[in-house]
Amino acid sequence: MKKIFLIVIMILLITGCRYTKEEQELMERYERQAEENAISYIKEKYNISSEIISSEAEVEDTDPIPNITPDPTGNVYVKMKSNNKEFYVYITGKESSVIGMDNYQYNEIVNDLLNLIQKDTNITPYNYQVIYGFEDSFKYPGLIDIYYDGTNLYNVFYFDD
Repeated sequence: MKKIFLIVIMILLITGCRYTKEEQELMERYERQAEENAISYIKEKYNISSEIISSEAEVEDTDPIPNITPDPTGNVYVKMKSNNKEFYVYITGKESSVIGMDNYQYNEIVNDLLNLIQKDTNITPYNYQVIYGFEDSFKYPGLIDIYYDGTNLYNVFYFDD
């Protein structure tokens, strides 16, 4: 009985726990469109050229019920490179768009925040963790849609929904 149960589980794992060909094609289509969108978005926002490193289609969060093949949301995390700097862009892959979020300026923003804290307190932070931006701030820190110009630090950390 135990052996049969294990065989059934193995068959289900091997055959039933993956995306269909159509779902894979849809996710690849989202990724291709998002890559085009991300290049245009970065060009428009920063007026710089960039290159694609990789992309990953976002899938629905199915907590608390586990789902091995959750549906794609249509949004994509695109890993990019420009000026020897790697960063992420979060953007739609459903249609052509230049509306997205990125963390291209993450290090600059964190450094300016730490300098502001040091200036105001006369204390150099020993250990710190800076979290701001869109949803998945631990995996993709600092995803924001506004342009940081060096004078609008407050706007980076405070925004209305």
